[in-house]
Amino acid sequence: MDIKKLRKELKVWGGFWRNHEKVGGYASKSNVDRLREVCELGGWFSSDLHLFDSSSSIQAPEHIQMTTALIDQLKTPYKIAIMAWYTKRLRGDEFTSYLKAKNKRDSELLLMHAENALLVMLR
Repeated sequence: MDIKKLRKELKVWGGFWRNHEKVGGYASKSNVDRLREVCELGGWFSSDLHLFDSSSSIQAPEHIQMTTALIDQLKTPYKIAIMAWYTKRLRGDEFTSYLKAKNKRDSELLLMHAENALLVMLR
């Protein structure tokens, strides 16, 4: 795989998770659970006891699962760079400050190193 194909796959991966984040979030109450609370308990509560992780119920396509598994193996700064660029679509100063990099060049280098690490894993 070359860098162009990798970036295309990462864009697809980022779009998949971005769309799921917008729809329901990853760790929130379901709408049914919120309605049940209001009807049965007479109010809307936000205790941690009622929260559940809905990300486990998301059925990602196999190629998305494979990309996620590879990204999970990266060093934490690399994961953050990949997620910020492809999932959150941060660019410019926003991307640099999210990564807590000194300047734009450093943030771009971090992303490039992360992408190269993925390429090495795919060989």
